[in-house]
Amino acid sequence: MKGVILDNYQYGNSTVERLKVFLDDEDRIILLPLLFSYYLSKNLLVHKRRELEEENKNIIELLKTPVASSTAGDYIDSLFKFLKYVNSNHNTLGVNVHQINTITESILIDYLNTYLPQHLSPKTIELHKTGLTAFFNFLAHIGMRSPVELYITKDALSTARDNDEQEKKINYVSKSGRFNLIRECDTIRDRLILKMGAEVGLRASENQGLRLYTKKRGEDSINDLFNKLDSSEFSHVQEFQYWLSGSHCKGGSPRYIYFKRELLGEMKQY
Repeated sequence: MKGVILDNYQYGNSTVERLKVFLDDEDRIILLPLLFSYYLSKNLLVHKRRELEEENKNIIELLKTPVASSTAGDYIDSLFKFLKYVNSNHNTLGVNVHQINTITESILIDYLNTYLPQHLSPKTIELHKTGLTAFFNFLAHIGMRSPVELYITKDALSTARDNDEQEKKINYVSKSGRFNLIRECDTIRDRLILKMGAEVGLRASENQGLRLYTKKRGEDSINDLFNKLDSSEFSHVQEFQYWLSGSHCKGGSPRYIYFKRELLGEMKQY
């Protein structure tokens, strides 16, 4: 299965800048995750479960809560990882990705507490928990199932700490050290390679995603940004946005990167 990004998707009077569509192994759309992806990307709202007691009865409500666009993207990515897990284990689980609304809480809890701790850090597992909660509570909101209440055990978090990259010691080059390295470069090329990391945040392999020209519709090119440098329409802009394809990003997740006007001028000169 795979995820496909639709740029500037329009439905009625609404536009979603980047809509993620989920496809099964036969390239058929997986409907319920798509509905969630559209709803979340468009509205930036999730539904949180709240339990009340009235007249000796427990009443469950779903409260709408706003989220940031970056958080919405993380939730959608978390759902995609879970869909791939279900797709790979559907014979064992007894359910496929097109029946995702029938997944039991016990399967979800086992996924969070047994499978994910083998691969992810505690912080990331917590993110997956909130992302899956948002998805399944959305299904409850549209009447497709009951709300969920997920949790992560202490044992699962303890196991996951071995995967926590934040606890590993990494020796970074200091800011002053980076500028010293850039200053000592003999060529524009070498200086730009270092600036891609120091100023733009690109890994060495991600530089391959910077396309001078492109024939693909809707795909960014560096030449387009060069043209904007000399355009009066963009004379006030000091930072230019570029969409880096997921095929060149760590983990396969595409993202926006930004070039300052001065750096873009150096790139054009080169």
